[in-house]
Amino acid sequence: MLNIQTNTIHCSTCSIFLYTFADAMKDKVIIGILLLLLSVACDKYNSTIEGYVFYEDEGNLYKAKDAIVYKQVVQKEDTINIVATSCDSNGCFLFDNTTKGTWRLKGKIVLDSVIYEGCSSVFTTKGTDKVVVPDIVLQPISTND
Repeated sequence: MLNIQTNTIHCSTCSIFLYTFADAMKDKVIIGILLLLLSVACDKYNSTIEGYVFYEDEGNLYKAKDAIVYKQVVQKEDTINIVATSCDSNGCFLFDNTTKGTWRLKGKIVLDSVIYEGCSSVFTTKGTDKVVVPDIVLQPISTND
């Protein structure tokens, strides 16, 4: 009689059923292959995205301390905000645990009632890489009065 035990393992984009055969537990090859298939089928969340944000005021560039940077997923002609982070005192930002995808970053800061905004160009991540985005320069777009 064959004794089958079923376990469900969930990850972000897949649901894989791992079957362990009680009678074949000594055969580590079967379990090794199943675990390999599981690791290949799941999305990787190991990419990092980092860079600097500056704002332009009267022709001079300044570090955009505390600027908000939105990570936007690019789908066809639309962008959707996924998550946001704040810049540190040097205008540096970091997004970690990022999946494979096509992205754009949008920066924003309000200083003395002036709104500054700017965007990066579109780029991709592989799910396992480190992407250093060229400096994002925020331009004044309006006053917040």
